[in-house]
Amino acid sequence: MLQVYRQLILLWLLSVVLNAFEDNATTTSFFSSASLHGNIQLYHYGINPDISDKQAYATALGGRVRYKDRLVYRFGAAVEYAGSYALGKTENPQLLFLFDNDANSTHLDALSEGYIYYQDRHAYVRIGAQTLNTPLFNEDSTRIVPWSALAATMTYDIPDSLSLTVSYISRIRRNTSSSYRKESASGAIDKGLLILGSVYHPTNDDSLLSYLYLAPDLYHALYLQYEHAFMLENDLFFCLGGQYIRTFKSGGDASHAVTDSPIGGDDVNLIALKAEIDYKDIATQFSYSQNFGESGINNGYGGLSKVFTSSMVANGRKNHKPRTFSLKSEYDVLQSALGSSEVALWLTHTDYQESDIADFLSVYVHLDQRFNMDTSLIVRYENIHYKSLPETDFLRIILKYVF
Repeated sequence: MLQVYRQLILLWLLSVVLNAFEDNATTTSFFSSASLHGNIQLYHYGINPDISDKQAYATALGGRVRYKDRLVYRFGAAVEYAGSYALGKTENPQLLFLFDNDANSTHLDALSEGYIYYQDRHAYVRIGAQTLNTPLFNEDSTRIVPWSALAATMTYDIPDSLSLTVSYISRIRRNTSSSYRKESASGAIDKGLLILGSVYHPTNDDSLLSYLYLAPDLYHALYLQYEHAFMLENDLFFCLGGQYIRTFKSGGDASHAVTDSPIGGDDVNLIALKAEIDYKDIATQFSYSQNFGESGINNGYGGLSKVFTSSMVANGRKNHKPRTFSLKSEYDVLQSALGSSEVALWLTHTDYQESDIADFLSVYVHLDQRFNMDTSLIVRYENIHYKSLPETDFLRIILKYVF
């Protein structure tokens, strides 16, 4: 890893030297293509079950800083640092996924990205540490520090029509670790993980996502999602969607797959449907999912798997064949001196076909206050009432500034 980043620094210094010989070059022009972006978050998370010894809470200050620069011609480099640091007292912080669980610590420092790239009008190639945004492997934006991977990724875009992605991942870093390992969320990937993806827009109203994940010594996965959106009137919007997730054994070498895992296994057979209606400032979504397989797909290969029926915590992505119904309603409050506000109410009901012990009803509410384009405050609360397990409350308060 250190050798890779030394090479990145040397490449950047070389670009400065090359730019110095360009006509009329100035010190300012060395950095004219550079960008610096990131965010700062004050993040409080509390879990309050009826069993007191399972309570967890912490307040963290952290964020991400990302520097990206075109070095020479169409080649460039990017580096991102992410960190999360506890403020004050904590309780069972390892249950919150905010800090370094490897070291049982209350802080986390990670190099979340460090890659070289090539970019032209259609192609974008990245080699090195990077975050990805795919349905079954993604950064998981619900925490301060993201998941990331050592990977080689190529994306080819045909504007307004088709985007193709090929990514080979050799190592993965969890959002609770600073180390890159041959380990996904649901098991070892000694032979790596290959992702083939496409996003296709046959019309302005339709989109089709197709992803194939190949992990020779874990499990393979297919993810399909189709959405059709249309307007009936100026203020009336409809969207219909469907998802299908299927995992399967990858052969005799699949020694690391665990079939009954809630995180990800080799027997997921999940369908999900949704119907969304937006009228003026109110958006309402009805969704249903059913997993007919023995395995769960909660985290997939890393991050959080994308299923329509997911709430903040409650979801229908786990094992024991969950069937989930979800109703989500969101209302955009009128602009005020404090900015714009959104309030939401989500209801999620899940029953398990193989055992009813963990059946639950979840009630989720949030207030999302946008003070301006850069600053926001979101308060998220969820209560999960189980049929035979302790009732649990979850509270997240996040103050965020983006630059």
